[in-house]
Amino acid sequence: MEWLDVATTYVVEHFSRTEMIAFGIIAVLLALVLPSFGLLFMMALVALIFHIIVVFAIPLVEAGGDTSALDFQQMATADFWIEAGVLYLGYFLAMLILHAIKRIFYRGD
Repeated sequence: MEWLDVATTYVVEHFSRTEMIAFGIIAVLLALVLPSFGLLFMMALVALIFHIIVVFAIPLVEAGGDTSALDFQQMATADFWIEAGVLYLGYFLAMLILHAIKRIFYRGD
């Protein structure tokens, strides 16, 4: 079970560098509009895309619209894609839990 300890440490290390406010808002909003568990994989991907757009938009807004503040070079690194994979897993789990809670409290027609 040593591999499990290594994997969880790795995931926690990469997940700790994320924008948690953006993560929480995106996860809650998309979990609320998630119609069924069958679309969970797709909605987690949509959440990941929204998160990446938000993370790239923050420096653009802080720079007052100056596009030279954008740094697309980080997308060419393996670390970026590993963090994207960890974020996808995080969105999947968060939306799974939030959707399950929503289904418990709201049993619409």
